[in-house]
Amino acid sequence: MFCSEKITQELVNEMADKNWKLRKEALEKLEAILKEAPFVAPNLGPLPEALKLRLNDNNKILVRTVLCVKYRCMMLEILCIFY
Repeated sequence: MFCSEKITQELVNEMADKNWKLRKEALEKLEAILKEAPFVAPNLGPLPEALKLRLNDNNKILVRTVLCVKYRCMMLEILCIFY
């Protein structure tokens, strides 16, 4: 299953919530989705832009989490090239 099927607009909206705890939970959900799914589909919808916006988050812990998520996405995309 492609993980992009599990990335919903609701999850993207949670990543932009004013409450940092909700943003953190959304990023943790995204990490779990990426760990479960073996492939990343080429079309990730609004996710790349949502992650880009989180790189400027006031909460530096969330910025670190975003960087880890982006790294995992890149690694999954690279793996898809070989399969």
